[in-house]
Amino acid sequence: MKMTMKKVVIITETYHITDKIKYDIISKNGKVSERKLRYTGKKHYGYSLSPLYRKDFSLLKEKNPYTHSNWDWFKGDILPAPEDIDVEKNIILVQGSTHMFFDTKLKSLTYTHTGDYIGAGLRSTYYDIDKLEKHLKGLKKVVKIIRQEIPYYNAAKTNEEYLSIIVLVPGKVWDMGLEKGWSRDDIVFGRHHDENFFDFLNINQFVINKEI
Repeated sequence: MKMTMKKVVIITETYHITDKIKYDIISKNGKVSERKLRYTGKKHYGYSLSPLYRKDFSLLKEKNPYTHSNWDWFKGDILPAPEDIDVEKNIILVQGSTHMFFDTKLKSLTYTHTGDYIGAGLRSTYYDIDKLEKHLKGLKKVVKIIRQEIPYYNAAKTNEEYLSIIVLVPGKVWDMGLEKGWSRDDIVFGRHHDENFFDFLNINQFVINKEI
């Protein structure tokens, strides 16, 4: 029996899109097999970052693709030639561990955050739910709001209600909270038991119960 061996030559060409974002074009036997971006910078707020190329990032102002399991969105668009990439318009840094998004200078983007009765604590046990709902519906930064009953196994009382909400949060607000070490829920929804805490949505006025 005669054995035939085929030689495979793999070549990687690396382009420096920025000082921390590299563009690799991988070829096998002279044919391009893969194009990919990679981030070579340090962790940000303790977590790794990955570059993403897309022609349009407007989805971030409607819903968080992590929260809504829109995984195909993270595949990005087909990478053009390195010289055809507009870094400021078409590349962002995503952080899967925190569901956060940053520009290439590590400033937070403006994007949405979702809250409910668990992380956000927007429930009738803590707030006057009627007044809270009316107030939130009047805010331009609130993208979507739905009032529902908490499942009995998580409810503190019979027929306890909550608000499921999507809020558009400016990048400067994210950065302010992150610098202070606050959680994403605290940045957006505050702390109902602490009247002096940052109140982005101005909802402390509707608190009826400060118990944790």
